Amino acid sequence: MTHAKRALWTISAGFLIAAAAACSSLDATGLDDGTERTPGGSKSDGGFANEPSGEATGGAPTATGVIVVHSATFPSFRLCFENHPNLLPQPDSKGVPEANAVGAAVRRRSAAGDPSGLTCGELLGDGTQALLPDNDYHVATLVGRPLGLTEPLGRDRVQVLAITGCGSKAFINRFNVDEASCGPTWNTTSGNLVANIINLPTSPAGATKSSIPVQLVHLAPMLEAEVGTANLEVTFGDLAASGPLPTVVATNTALLASSEQVTLNVDQNDESIYGTHGFRIEAREGNGAPKFSFSQSLAAVQSRSSPRDVPTTYYTTASNYALLLLGDPSVPATVDGGAPNPDRRRVQLLAVPVLDPTTVDAGVDSGAVNTEDGG
Repeated sequence: MTHAKRALWTISAGFLIAAAAACSSLDATGLDDGTERTPGGSKSDGGFANEPSGEATGGAPTATGVIVVHSATFPSFRLCFENHPNLLPQPDSKGVPEANAVGAAVRRRSAAGDPSGLTCGELLGDGTQALLPDNDYHVATLVGRPLGLTEPLGRDRVQVLAITGCGSKAFINRFNVDEASCGPTWNTTSGNLVANIINLPTSPAGATKSSIPVQLVHLAPMLEAEVGTANLEVTFGDLAASGPLPTVVATNTALLASSEQVTLNVDQNDESIYGTHGFRIEAREGNGAPKFSFSQSLAAVQSRSSPRDVPTTYYTTASNYALLLLGDPSVPATVDGGAPNPDRRRVQLLAVPVLDPTTVDAGVDSGAVNTEDGG
């Protein structure tokens, strides 16, 4: 297995978020200090960005770092950081060429300079190719941190950087969204995009052949709006059963917050269990019928999170698995015939392996947590 160097970027008050043409894919970005970068492999085959040349990736990619999540009413985007004008927008086009649709969950290191690309300073400066503020990009501030970060993001820990809110009137019109859903802080010119930081702790026990430690992170504003006064519950068990499954993973987890860690009892020596067991996401008013119900097997979660892995190794390597709850409940979970809907906007879980920082080998690059392409 390969592990990442710790992330060393110190981020100031502003995140500059530029719209970018991209497919509807789920992908990952890790932020690093920019040293010893290896250009990543293409994501067109679901590959791992920045996988060291000639080195096979075994097991789940786990590391300290930053997971960027797109949970905003905004087109596909790339990020620039206010005090790093010499860096390329992240994820860059070389390492993750089809980055960033709604539902993106990304962790990977920044790639070496792309000679065909423009740096953030060139894109956001006064040059002839500069982008226009509130037309081509918006500025997002950190929630609760008007002066930005006072310490590096993603150092010796894994943190989620979730972008929420809405773009300007021109941007939300692309999604046929009612501006009232953007909240009282929204305005037609600059929107109200914000960046939220969520810490992902490790578990002392870690995953074994008989257990998987998990923790839900609620990153689905559209789902939260649909829940209303109902109880939002995520359960785990045999998917052949109806209703809530035996093991409660999380109940009424607040938006942009995480639940308590739960250990799932899973016999990973029986490979069939990855297809028969999984998670059910439901919202119910009392004991009535659910307002909505979505199910996802362990195998499906792994495939969406890191398609080049297999469940037998993916669920045995990390000290905790952050279950990122994403998506829009108005998007059908299945298509005609009952097959899973490939639309990346649907409600779903991604499992991000979190490794205890004290065990990370700081001298080796990591592979990225990517899902298959949807372009």
